[in-house]
Amino acid sequence: MAQTLNEVTKGQIRAKWQEDMKRREYSARLIDFYKGRHECHVFKRIKKMKPQTHGEVEPYLYLSNLTRQLIDDQAVMFDGGVNVAIATEAEDSLLPDMLADMLRDAMFNAVMDTVESYEKLTFKVLVKPRWDGRKVKLDILTPDRVVIEQSETDPTVATAI
Repeated sequence: MAQTLNEVTKGQIRAKWQEDMKRREYSARLIDFYKGRHECHVFKRIKKMKPQTHGEVEPYLYLSNLTRQLIDDQAVMFDGGVNVAIATEAEDSLLPDMLADMLRDAMFNAVMDTVESYEKLTFKVLVKPRWDGRKVKLDILTPDRVVIEQSETDPTVATAI
């Protein structure tokens, strides 16, 4: 009986891992299309659909990057930039200027513009702030580069990323 439960647990772990790999591969493919690296995916699909004649068709294909254009046309929220401020009671507070400097150094508006495009493309994006020793950096983590550890009791909750 214990052996059967162990095999079931191994099967569940394997299924979760395979599902996670599919999610990451799909996201990577979406990002490839967005970045104009779509030819290999298109040619692979044509080869699968027409294994005997794909070589005759490929030289005549012209591919343009419509994915980037369509996504960027939808991602307009941060086009004008965002003004972020701290409300303070003290008139001589340095906090508003410090925040403005930090956001400018982190290229906040440019990062958020990119984040919105990736969000429109993959539906999930994580922005992770980090300190590099001199200033705050904003790392964009897309689903193709993230492994998520799920809660054993509630699979909709991430226990680690």
